[in-house]
Amino acid sequence: PGITVAPGTTVIWINNADGRLQLKFTGQKVSLACAAPVNFSLDDNKVFISTGIPLGGVASLCFVQKGEFKYKLIKMDQFGAPGTSEKFSGTITVE
Repeated sequence: PGITVAPGTTVIWINNADGRLQLKFTGQKVSLACAAPVNFSLDDNKVFISTGIPLGGVASLCFVQKGEFKYKLIKMDQFGAPGTSEKFSGTITVE
């Protein structure tokens, strides 16, 4: 599944899975966002990565860069480390 949005659009993910999730961009990375992202932070390479999204919690990111951003939502293990169980994947296209 995928969506197409205009620059400046905030995308919100809601975790209704059965545990904590982490969102990982698998292709083009997001290095610029407007406002304050929720449950995202910049890593050492200055690209956004998600922190653990708790059950019932949200993550949001405002996309300003044009491009195609593929992502996966991965279930985290009981210790907060990313596991290998992919729960969902999608694409956000910013035009």
